Amino acid sequence: MIKFIDYFKERNKIQKQFEKDEDGRAIVNISISDKGQILSPFCYEGKETINDEFAGFLDNVVKSIPPKQNINLTIDCKDITDYEKGNFALAIKNHYQNKLIDTQLRIKKLNYFFAACILLSALSLGLLYLVNYLAAPFILIEIVDILAWVFVWEAVDIFFFQEGLLRLEKTRCLALIKSKIRYV
Repeated sequence: MIKFIDYFKERNKIQKQFEKDEDGRAIVNISISDKGQILSPFCYEGKETINDEFAGFLDNVVKSIPPKQNINLTIDCKDITDYEKGNFALAIKNHYQNKLIDTQLRIKKLNYFFAACILLSALSLGLLYLVNYLAAPFILIEIVDILAWVFVWEAVDIFFFQEGLLRLEKTRCLALIKSKIRYV
């Protein structure tokens, strides 16, 4: 039990603490040496977005911030014009809006799959009752029993694990969309 308590004490010490601005937002300082490496060379319907390498970097930095914490991105980049500042901020928001839409679609598909698993597990359990009632051969009863529990456990996995991870991703996307972006 003491090791368990010590684990959480150490984890809290290790957890990175971000300084906060006057609005209580976590300040994330980013240095960019080459401004040409921020935007993706591709554009969809006139909406610029950030490239995958910069997006992966931002995702990695944000992982250590609590998901519901508001964010203040402070970008240090030399020789950046006001027009580029606006483009960079819009590209960051466009990227995370696209990612949010994708996450919402994945949650929707997962909810349909969850409903299907619940329905199939109920039908399988009903079939299990029926084959037990009809005194079917033992092997058939076991096959239907395994089938029913597979659907039950898949539904539990979706509801408690997979959907939670997607909700966490959705919360992080929203935090980055609402982030305040400053330039130094």
